[in-house]
Amino acid sequence: MIYCSIDDIRDELLKQLVTEDDLQEASDEIDDLARSLNVNPARIPNPVPNTVKKLAAALTLTITARNSSLMNAGGDGEDAYEKKRQVWAKEVDRLSKMITQEVLLGGKPPEKRRFPCVMEMKRA
Repeated sequence: MIYCSIDDIRDELLKQLVTEDDLQEASDEIDDLARSLNVNPARIPNPVPNTVKKLAAALTLTITARNSSLMNAGGDGEDAYEKKRQVWAKEVDRLSKMITQEVLLGGKPPEKRRFPCVMEMKRA
């Protein structure tokens, strides 16, 4: 299954460059992530959970930027596509840390828990 479509891509620099192969490669990576979490990719609901869709879009943009970067032609890494790749790679890292079995299967994402810090204070 393809987890996002070209219509889900909002990056103005990259959206005209996104190909079906980029979308498929991103979806294959999500399938691999699902398998690593012991989730059969066929069990991921359609429509996919929002976090999974965002991850698919970020992966697609990372792949598209990587393929368009001058780094592939021996460039110096200062082109706009390489900078976009770095930005989207950070977003992929952030989103992939949020993916759990429950999220893949359409459940709620894990909540961040904050525990109050209590410290006994005494006079010296």
